[in-house]
Amino acid sequence: MNVENHLKELGDYFKKKIIEDDFKFITCSKYTATILIDEEYTFQLWIANDPKDTFRFHGLSHHESGVFKYLDFTSQKQRLKAYSSVKKHVTIYKNTVLKREKQKQFNQLKKELNL
Repeated sequence: MNVENHLKELGDYFKKKIIEDDFKFITCSKYTATILIDEEYTFQLWIANDPKDTFRFHGLSHHESGVFKYLDFTSQKQRLKAYSSVKKHVTIYKNTVLKREKQKQFNQLKKELNL
């Protein structure tokens, strides 16, 4: 087996892990979600655009060439399945952790303003 085949196999492995929701969700921002696969491999995924058009690993320079081309979700079906898997974690995170942090900030501001 040549190097290209190994890289493709590895890319398919990581994409499958995301599609099957077999990862640990770490955190997210408005634009990216950070996940951990196999308790060892950390990735950022771009979540800000419509997944029908774009859902991909983020921060990969020249993602369309070399090793990174194998990490692209090549079909709309793949993108939607992967996005759906990640999005449910993002929603839970935003509704719990971020909401709690905002409430804490709000309470601190109220305290500072003597309200």
